[in-house]
Amino acid sequence: MSIAEGRTLRIYGSLRTAHLERLSQMDPSLMWYLGTRPDFDESLVDLESPPAQMSLQKILLGVTKRHFDRVEVNEPAHVLQWKLLIPVVLILRIRGFLTRRRSTIVSYCIENSDPATVAQQRWGLSERSARMLARIMMQLLVRSSDRLAFGSRGSLELYRSYVGKACLDSRSRLFEGLPSPCACLGDAHSKRDSNGVLFLGWFLDRKGILPTLDAWHILQGIRPETRFTLIGAGSLQPQVESWAAAHGEVSVLLDPPREQIHRALRENSVLVLLTQREQLGLPILEALSHGCEVVTNSITGLAAWLAAHGHEVLAPDSSAQAVAEAIALALDRAALREGSLKDLPTTDQRIEADLWLATGGSS
Repeated sequence: MSIAEGRTLRIYGSLRTAHLERLSQMDPSLMWYLGTRPDFDESLVDLESPPAQMSLQKILLGVTKRHFDRVEVNEPAHVLQWKLLIPVVLILRIRGFLTRRRSTIVSYCIENSDPATVAQQRWGLSERSARMLARIMMQLLVRSSDRLAFGSRGSLELYRSYVGKACLDSRSRLFEGLPSPCACLGDAHSKRDSNGVLFLGWFLDRKGILPTLDAWHILQGIRPETRFTLIGAGSLQPQVESWAAAHGEVSVLLDPPREQIHRALRENSVLVLLTQREQLGLPILEALSHGCEVVTNSITGLAAWLAAHGHEVLAPDSSAQAVAEAIALALDRAALREGSLKDLPTTDQRIEADLWLATGGSS
């Protein structure tokens, strides 16, 4: 059966640039999605096999009328996508029972926020009701899944707390969500700035931009030669631009093209991301793949790996002084080693996870 006939299907609530960049290396498939993330770069769409944006109704009709051997859906703990995930899974399982042609349902899992907490905040439920709802949904969705590939140990432990070790381990495998060195490193000849510090992400309070700016004042007293580049966009953009205009050695790039982001990652030594909520942290993955040192906090799903491999992992409530000192240490370390590249796997672990999700083999 050809791909056009729908042997493999991916259904995502939202599509982002990182999905498009990896698709060419993944198992060939159709892709249906509800909407796009703010970082979606339409220029990366494969015109020969473009993903299709569809309404919820059309997606549900599509999985009702057509059989797909394998369907990848959003992970069970992604509370905000339950409105899509639950009906899709139920339709696939009912359809498989009635037609005797069962679809394999798979997910890539990196969520490390408690779904009960998210449900409580999202819908104003009592703690008890939210906990009960989350447990029911997690049991239903995990037990309806055939394979779950985990991108972080934190996410794996979260799922185990809801469904138990035996239930989860029989259908899951851990792929620590690390990238491989970026291909652009071999094609470009950018010179890394030993004093270059980079913020890459949305200019939002929850992404930690304001604590980063507070730390910069102190860092200038420790290392006045340091240069700072801020890349992003968002509601705090006017405040960021006003702050940058008052400081020397600071530049702001507003939502630049991907090529410019890659160049900035090659040319800076340290990435700072003090997010208040993060799964793996796409900017962290991109920084690692370009050889940057990382300064972040313990909320990210890769915190344990980062700490074990010499990066700076801080408590979420760390002071501006502690952040500044961590950046200075990261700059010192960047001058002594070849960044994170030697610690990375030779293949992107998201690609390895996709291969296992497709085959269930021992890759």
